[in-house]
Amino acid sequence: MSEHDKSQTIYESEHQGHTELDYQGEGSRSSAATIADRPRFRLNHKIMVVASLVIIVAMSAAFFVRDSVLYARTDDAHIDGHITPVSARINGQVQQVNVIEGQLVHAGDVLAVMDQSECSIAVNLAMANVAYAQNTAASLYFTAAITVTTAYGGLNSAQAAAKSAEIEVAAAQHKVKMDEAVLKVAQVDATSIEAVLDAATHRGSSGGRSAGVDANTRNARAGNYESEGCADGLAAGVNCKGQGASGGLSDYGEPVTIGTGSTQT
Repeated sequence: MSEHDKSQTIYESEHQGHTELDYQGEGSRSSAATIADRPRFRLNHKIMVVASLVIIVAMSAAFFVRDSVLYARTDDAHIDGHITPVSARINGQVQQVNVIEGQLVHAGDVLAVMDQSECSIAVNLAMANVAYAQNTAASLYFTAAITVTTAYGGLNSAQAAAKSAEIEVAAAQHKVKMDEAVLKVAQVDATSIEAVLDAATHRGSSGGRSAGVDANTRNARAGNYESEGCADGLAAGVNCKGQGASGGLSDYGEPVTIGTGSTQT
């Protein structure tokens, strides 16, 4: 191979980015090509190092710039904020705190844990009070049931007594009516006796109206007659007692003539 051909082969290999030379024929490396390739390799290495340093410096600068923009640092600063008090629904001792000052929290996060011993005591006491109230309510219901039953029993007794009193009142009213009927009959009988006596008195002579007839008449008007011997209202003392006069009512209740026992003038 001529020198011209070797030079052409070296040029083509460098143009394609290869560091090794392709030789045709024997396959040995030329000393001239090796010497010519060393400066180019050093140049590429320097470029890579410089590029790496530039990238590192740029990243560092970007990090510091970002930190200085987002987080300002000063020794004399005033910050406006809102303080939100946090309180529990029950009182007790704090057993554990799950956050630190300045920590970012979200809704629903557990900030602290309360001591549950006092809460357990309060819960047990509340349950005991509920059980006592339930027992008291059951006792009151039982007492109310007994009271209602007793009241119904007393009501039944009172109703029975009222019915008995009504029966007694009806019987008394019936007796009053019977007594009134008997009284009316007695009044009618007394009126008949008075009529008989008046008629006998007018038919008698003027001299025969003795004291005995007057006495008998007064006795008849006074109602002194015997129920068995002088039935139907016959005046007592006129006929039954035989005081010098005879007369009265017949068996059928008709008036009879009363004699005075003296002669007429």
